[in-house]
Amino acid sequence: SISSGMRNIGPQQSAAALSSSCSRLFTIARQVPFSTLRIVLMFKWLRRRRSAVWVMQALDRSTAVVHLRLDGKVIKTNALFANIFGYTPEELEDQPHAALCPPEYAASAEYQDFWRRLRAGETFSGLFQRRHRDGSVVWLRATYNPVRDRAGRITRIVKLASTVTAQTDERLRTTRVLEAIDRS
Repeated sequence: SISSGMRNIGPQQSAAALSSSCSRLFTIARQVPFSTLRIVLMFKWLRRRRSAVWVMQALDRSTAVVHLRLDGKVIKTNALFANIFGYTPEELEDQPHAALCPPEYAASAEYQDFWRRLRAGETFSGLFQRRHRDGSVVWLRATYNPVRDRAGRITRIVKLASTVTAQTDERLRTTRVLEAIDRS
């Protein structure tokens, strides 16, 4: 049916799902005799695709984004994410996520459990301590989002983040000063 190929594409769908939906719509449009209906279907397909591209471009300009395989290795990042850590996007490809974490955390059972839960489909949001290329501390306000395919299987993890290092460092300094005052 034509309507099955024209369902709305929500922001939570992956690029693969968008491509699949667009392909189905394109296939249906080719089956309809050349008519106004075919032109309308093609126009809707183009508008959805353009809209999805615009949304991705907007996110890319304003949000640090990394796509991770289920084994924790980087598939790709945007420039904002890579720059936070002192890398280029190309340098981070195929690198383990653990390389961006403090070594003691990356080696911990807590970190292993974090990844087990991500692979099970759990989403995590919060403040995360990570490590810059030069070894300095990086603080991120981030969300780890498991991405599911049409069959409901987790295919990757997408992390959306922004750096809050300066604000967090200031808050930690203030806390230390107040604790010192309390002790005196």
